Amino acid sequence: MNVEQQQLRRDRAALVAELEQAGATVRGTEVKCPYHDDRHASGSVWRDSEGVWRYKCHACDASGDVFDLQARNSGRAVGDILKGDRQPVERVFPTLGDLRIAVARGGQIESEHDYGGDFLVFRLRTDRGKQFRQCHPVPGGWVMKAPPKPWPLYNRAGIAEAEQIVVVEGEKCADALIALGIWATTSPCGAGKAAHADWRPVAGKPLYLWPDNDDAGRAHMRDVRGQVAKQDPKPVVWMIEPNDLDLGQKEDAYDFIEQCRVVGADPKAAILDAVKRARSTGPIADYEHRLRRIESGELACLPLPWPELAKLTRFGAPGRLTVIAGRQGAAKSFFALQLLRHWLERGILASAYLLEGDAGDLMDRTLAQASGMADVTDLDWQKANAGQMRELTDTHREELDRVAAASIVSAGLGLETLDDIAAWVEAEAKAGRRAILVDPVSAAVRKGQPWVADPAFVRRVKRAAIDHECSVVLVTHLVKGGEEGTPDKVAGSAAYGRFSDCVLQIIRHDTKTSTVKSPVGRMEIEHGQTIYIEKARAPGTGLRVAYSLTKGLTFEECGVIVSAKGKKR
Repeated sequence: MNVEQQQLRRDRAALVAELEQAGATVRGTEVKCPYHDDRHASGSVWRDSEGVWRYKCHACDASGDVFDLQARNSGRAVGDILKGDRQPVERVFPTLGDLRIAVARGGQIESEHDYGGDFLVFRLRTDRGKQFRQCHPVPGGWVMKAPPKPWPLYNRAGIAEAEQIVVVEGEKCADALIALGIWATTSPCGAGKAAHADWRPVAGKPLYLWPDNDDAGRAHMRDVRGQVAKQDPKPVVWMIEPNDLDLGQKEDAYDFIEQCRVVGADPKAAILDAVKRARSTGPIADYEHRLRRIESGELACLPLPWPELAKLTRFGAPGRLTVIAGRQGAAKSFFALQLLRHWLERGILASAYLLEGDAGDLMDRTLAQASGMADVTDLDWQKANAGQMRELTDTHREELDRVAAASIVSAGLGLETLDDIAAWVEAEAKAGRRAILVDPVSAAVRKGQPWVADPAFVRRVKRAAIDHECSVVLVTHLVKGGEEGTPDKVAGSAAYGRFSDCVLQIIRHDTKTSTVKSPVGRMEIEHGQTIYIEKARAPGTGLRVAYSLTKGLTFEECGVIVSAKGKKR
């Protein structure tokens, strides 16, 4: 196995891509297995002790690394894939009958869905559950693979003459609606693939989007809305809310029709009523939806262990990018680790990409903060106090396990590029991580000129934060020279300041006395750290907050620094 292949095995995004190509839904570490009819996310991804990302389904026999999944998805041997052997020549089946016979060798054909003669989808029942086969015509017959993109929409002939269209997820739902005399369509290959379809046939038509009743279903319909908005003329779009129809988790249009029949209701009439009650979409509807999510607590800032900083910065709101900067020795990494531990303790899905240090260093620092003993980060002290180290490890095992189980990548200094890190951030955001931290991004390798590479990187991670409603935190250094605690001192391109929502400078200095205002009142305190709020979408911009670094290498908030006249500064 060559170096490139070894790196690929350590690339979580590559493993997730293979799973999603097979039809999986991946949310964090949980996977809705694509190799059987899985409605309960029976699979999981994890990183082994060698840093290799692996997949395991606990309900079927699917397992392995990225090359094992490639072999399973392609029907090739792992050895052939590792050798880099060329793909075998595609087999062409002369007739549709020959194609059906070949497809049936993989399982029992439950249904066949025709996308207008140039795209066929077979639904199979196998020993491993539900599977799909995509096929398309070529000169001389048919091949068992999806056609070139963009893919056609389902029921093109019907939607061409339709005055209004219901968009659902999956051919089964579309067929159920069509059977009732309701014009319906879907894009091929399920959730997350809306961008691969040709949406031109729906241009200018009223559309009613009916998502499956889960996060993946709603995300898919948001993608659909984004795609149809690009058409000319732009369709008018409404959303059918599954919860308004008393649908359970993961239930869809097909389930609604079946439930109507069970209770003796007219399914067509019920669906037409649902269409009438559909919610409008657009800027105002989006804003109202956002307000409802804020009210429910779904959209909230990330919790911080420092209440004043939280109030002054609104740190970690969904879609926000935060930059934490400081000189070498400012304890930036301990600040970042304290954040990470705080989030993980509260069950927040968080991940980190650490470019300095390894997994052992991470455990040392975690134990130092958990125990309040900085000495545990020193190897000589560990050797001299082996018994105490074992006791401390046992005492704080829960916390160590929590950090070890998180999606944390420890990388060698200077071995990763900004493109690698951006791809990882995008994959983690897509996987449902709420908080994503990179420490320090300034250690990454730049390809090309920094004033080109850095803005491109910042725009990518900012876009990932917005698209997936997560918070991205970048730790970096300050530029050499110049005064700390002044604007625009972040290392790298000015893009870090321009595209970020919050910029914090951690300043480590000799112990000094400052007047601070805290929840307990105004007082004089001694402190060795100050955080300068360079930028915030909140009232704190330009203010300084005093901190002390405890014996356990954690930041203890003292209060907002004020002038002699009582003004915050």
